[in-house]
Amino acid sequence: MDTYRPPDESEIERPPAIVNHTIENDSDGLTIARLFFEGGAWLQYRKAADEWVYEEMFTADGEEVASFETEFDRNDCNTPEEYLSREIGRYDKYTVRGLGIQRPHIATVLIEGY
Repeated sequence: MDTYRPPDESEIERPPAIVNHTIENDSDGLTIARLFFEGGAWLQYRKAADEWVYEEMFTADGEEVASFETEFDRNDCNTPEEYLSREIGRYDKYTVRGLGIQRPHIATVLIEGY
């Protein structure tokens, strides 16, 4: 009789780790919150002049791979700091496979080496 044995932590493949994060203002005083990963790629949440908050993924070379509004309703947007905090809180729970399913624009850069 076979019994399911969940994998232990050492058997779970994790994506590259977060190495740092920053929160700063651009030249117009709008907030940019960045999350940096092993290898140099980064994810940022940027408040734009049009009041939308954009989630943008960059390669280690600074090439933008993805950019989209974080919400469907501009009035429902959180601050870049809140999106950054939420991503930090959930990122360490991702497996490589889960990241590819739930956050494909991040996995494209970190896992597939876009």
